[in-house]
Amino acid sequence: LLKCLRRRGEKKMTAALESTCEETVLKALNEVLNEPTIVKECVDRASFCNQLLTALKNHNSLAVTIAEVFATLGREEYFRSVAAECGVITALTPLLASTRDVRLQALRAVGNLCFDNDLCRKQLMGSDGCPVLAGMARECSVPLPEPLSSRMKCVVCGCLLNACNNNEELCKEMLGLKVETALIELLAREGEDEAVLQMALKALNTLLCSEAVSLDGLVTSPLPKVLSTLLHQLVDQDFDLFDGIHQVLDTLVENENWQVAIVDSHIAEQLLAMANQELQKKALDIIVQLLKNGNYLCWFQFFFPCSFLWREERGI
Repeated sequence: LLKCLRRRGEKKMTAALESTCEETVLKALNEVLNEPTIVKECVDRASFCNQLLTALKNHNSLAVTIAEVFATLGREEYFRSVAAECGVITALTPLLASTRDVRLQALRAVGNLCFDNDLCRKQLMGSDGCPVLAGMARECSVPLPEPLSSRMKCVVCGCLLNACNNNEELCKEMLGLKVETALIELLAREGEDEAVLQMALKALNTLLCSEAVSLDGLVTSPLPKVLSTLLHQLVDQDFDLFDGIHQVLDTLVENENWQVAIVDSHIAEQLLAMANQELQKKALDIIVQLLKNGNYLCWFQFFFPCSFLWREERGI
């Protein structure tokens, strides 16, 4: 009986999505947003997904709501597989050039659907989504007559993070489009929201972990100064922001030229000066990696600061 009722509800929802009346379609979309689990219970999820795509094609004014539905459902692994089979990313890519409200939801949808799904990522590359996404990253990093909201910037960075994470092909594409430069410029902007900085650091680190990146080339970029400035602005309770900085430094410190750059730009001194004990433990991880390298400049600069730190810890 329960199965019959679910099937009846599924048919009713499908019929509503097929309606030519926008009000009826909107009502069905809002039902999904209010209770996303009803899609998981559908017998034919692919058919439902295709109905959403048809509604997107027939009702332009509902694009923002339909994109939001894809974004909400895209959090679930089962739906990412269905969406990949139905080519949802290809249909969503043109929305990235629409109004800001539509772009925001379309970005959320693309980012969620691309999370850990290589087929969706291939569709993003095949539909020319990468240049559009790179262009949006640049928009985040430059002054505009109508500045992007902090939420939009977070979503752009989150989309980059989800799309590029552990995917060399997409990382290579984004690096070729100089997305890492846009992220560094975003991190350098004064007065930027902390949530934006956190997401930008995570997205940047994903690209820095790629085999296609030239870490040596970034030594002469503004990145050392940017990281030093972010450390200087930290307060004791900025655990999440420091985690992002730590992840980036942990990636960079494996490079010999960056080991010198971390010392020369006073980042190492700033790490040693961390007052909060929780932050200090992670900071010392980077210091240890620097010293393990055997760089005499590092040893010379750290000998006295480290000895004083040891004395303070011991109570001497």
